[in-house]
Amino acid sequence: MVATTGQLADNHDVLSLLVHDSHVEGKLSVVKKNAQLENMDDVTKLVHDLEHQLTNIYEKLQNTMEKLQGQEDLIEGRVNELETNIKAGLNKDMNKKMEDR
Repeated sequence: MVATTGQLADNHDVLSLLVHDSHVEGKLSVVKKNAQLENMDDVTKLVHDLEHQLTNIYEKLQNTMEKLQGQEDLIEGRVNELETNIKAGLNKDMNKKMEDR
């Protein structure tokens, strides 16, 4: 993952991201405990909807991370190309100066 802050570059690789909200899970368990038998279908639907939403969020995060990786690869390629051009220019200048002397 790459972020630009306007400051010096500081790259970090995000290897894993785990999000856990015990507050919501705690509320859900309380709802399950206090629910009447006839209301369990509503709780099951709620859990099912939440799972779908979390899956959607996960897929969007994966997509965003893949796009960021692609952008990082492009930037790395550009930096390498610039370094090569700078080195070639410096070598050319140094060789010319050495020949002149």
